Amino acid sequence: MNLFTRPRRFGKSLNMSMLKAFFEIGCDKTLFDGLAISEETALCEAYMGKFPVVSISLKGIDAGDYETARGLAVKIINEEARRLNFLLESEKLSSEDKKLLSDLLKKEMDDETLICSLRELSELLHKHYEKKVIILNLRVLSITSVRFDKYLGFTDYEVRNLLEYYDLTDKYTIIKEWYDGYLFGNVNVYCPWDVINYCDELTACAIARPKDYWSNTSGNDAVRHFLEGAGAGATKGEIESLVAGETVTKEIHEDLTYNRLYDSIDNIWSLLFTTGYLTQRGRADGKLYQLAIPNREIRNIFTEQIMKMFREDVANDGEALRAFCAALQSGDAAETERLFTLYLGRTISIRDTSVRKERKESFPPGKATTKGSKRQNPSVCFYHGILLGILGFRSGWIVRSNAESGDAYSDILVEIDSADTGIIIEVKYAEKAAFAAPCREAMAQIETTGYTARLKDEGFHTIYKYGIACFRKRCRVVCEKETIPEEE
Repeated sequence: MNLFTRPRRFGKSLNMSMLKAFFEIGCDKTLFDGLAISEETALCEAYMGKFPVVSISLKGIDAGDYETARGLAVKIINEEARRLNFLLESEKLSSEDKKLLSDLLKKEMDDETLICSLRELSELLHKHYEKKVIILNLRVLSITSVRFDKYLGFTDYEVRNLLEYYDLTDKYTIIKEWYDGYLFGNVNVYCPWDVINYCDELTACAIARPKDYWSNTSGNDAVRHFLEGAGAGATKGEIESLVAGETVTKEIHEDLTYNRLYDSIDNIWSLLFTTGYLTQRGRADGKLYQLAIPNREIRNIFTEQIMKMFREDVANDGEALRAFCAALQSGDAAETERLFTLYLGRTISIRDTSVRKERKESFPPGKATTKGSKRQNPSVCFYHGILLGILGFRSGWIVRSNAESGDAYSDILVEIDSADTGIIIEVKYAEKAAFAAPCREAMAQIETTGYTARLKDEGFHTIYKYGIACFRKRCRVVCEKETIPEEE
């Protein structure tokens, strides 16, 4: 008689199905052969297969309005009533009792019948079996509750055992980075759905890369609402802190009703916490919790939504796009710097305070390539991504990321056939806003690695070489022009 509130894919339905299979009269006892519970002979004798059970799952109620949600709730009650329709033949039930069950089988159900449905089903079963009914799920045990805190989700001990069993112990660190980080009650847990799916892929392909399994099972509307409601004030800064791996202290209300979820940005903090997009790193006081993004997988959900919103913003502002591209094409470093700074100010910054300095330039996430290309980092080359997000909307331009040129791979290479112009962009991270040195480094790298070779080979006669150094929402842009003379 417990209601476990956990994020999706943490085993709630599976655990409820297991309990139903254990307690229900007529259960298949062989399901538990060889499991630890089968060794508890006295317990099994007293409880296994000894009780009528009403089992209701609300996970199928996925609706955008009340009427649809109510209709789905009625359907769930219909299904449970059909499962128990053998009661219509029970000699222990009166005709009035059977009329109650018949009403629960109808597709059209009034509010009074729907509200009383679980109680009526349990009363009918009690009369038939003359035993108390087990109803799975009433008492609320939330993600902050200590009771049963280790039973939904995988503990670190369980993950280590799983990896050892499948000879995947070398994958422990990456699995922990991607799928660990949740704190339920007093226990740190992994998302079991992710761990199982990734291990399954690894057994088929030893070099399989981790990916987002969790969010693909549902939409990410809560994150989108959160980001859209952030505005330019304190909340925007708090989101940037979260994405950077830091914590934010917020008051959490676990008793919100569905019709209030998006009433305010404060309510969305609670929604993100209860649905697994945020987790606790400790309680400050009362309902105040220190919140954080749990792991790499969830961080990627935030960053992908941020970049998606930025691209939508770029697409909707054609004037700013034309101005930026015009400055870039003409070699106007000062105007390019000014306009790029404006773009940086319009979006939520993606940075990671835990990333080593030498890894802060790379994009896209985690990609390792050959022949001098960088090992890409998931966090900070937000700037590279922002540039690609802008240039990708410029019609008539061919834009390449990490394009092979000369002896290595340039960050961004642009070909403008109509203007006989090519552009090379090298992006650097300016530690502590010291812009001069990384700009020089970027320009030197363009020269020493021969990034312009590809453009020259393809016959471009005007080449602009850009070094861009970035720190948070500021940047510095330098540019050099190279003119290739026409052949006689």
